[in-house]
Amino acid sequence: MHRTARGTSLRRIGAALLAVPAIACAGGKHREPTVLAKVPERVVILPFNVATAMPAELKADSPAVWTALETYLRSQGSQLKTLAFPTARMLWAASVKEAQAEPNETRRGAAVGRAFVAKLKPYAEFDAVIFPSLFIQRAALSGTQAPSDGTEQTLEINTGVHGAPVPPDAAIEGAAPAASLHVVVLDPQGEQIQESQAGIALLVSARVSYDPVSAPSYSFVPRKDPFADPAVLRDAVARALAPFISAPSAGEHRPSRRDRDRR
Repeated sequence: MHRTARGTSLRRIGAALLAVPAIACAGGKHREPTVLAKVPERVVILPFNVATAMPAELKADSPAVWTALETYLRSQGSQLKTLAFPTARMLWAASVKEAQAEPNETRRGAAVGRAFVAKLKPYAEFDAVIFPSLFIQRAALSGTQAPSDGTEQTLEINTGVHGAPVPPDAAIEGAAPAASLHVVVLDPQGEQIQESQAGIALLVSARVSYDPVSAPSYSFVPRKDPFADPAVLRDAVARALAPFISAPSAGEHRPSRRDRDRR
């Protein structure tokens, strides 16, 4: 009975490992990043947040980031496959359980990656496996500027109809919630070759309240569509994947495998 159930489960994994369509939605010790001389052609990209829960605030907008990630990888010439989230989560949980057999606790993280990749290998050939995640951090404000994972975010200010412009060095203190993209890349043996993260956008703007006898006060309000700009999303994806996949220089075109096969 146990073997039959396991065999059925593995067949489902093989069926679930699908090519990513043109537009798709999915909900130890670190090594130095690896710079590839050749962009990996065969990439398994997992759904967001397989290992950790996605913040509720990001779920509605996550498809836009997924599209940017998938589009960027395709533009570099990569062929993509993915797994449905329940299947990816099942494999992850099984890999974590298997890695508990590693007696050295500091090596268990690496053991999870190797176990996960080993479970995928019978069903697909790949050059890399990408684990992307979205998370929220707090970006410390300095006036209207907020550094966030390698990018300088500008806090939008709503001054109202009669409000005066707010200078960049306004006395705004505190920290604003910001979305970031975290990426872990494994090679075909399950070894980690990159872990990085890149800031995407602030999730709030500031509203100014004026008092005739005191200085203006500021309060945060949620932004309506923080992921609306495709250029911002592409930039975040490029930074998260570099230097594992370096961005092409201006004017450079990296043909897809289909384009190369036509030649």
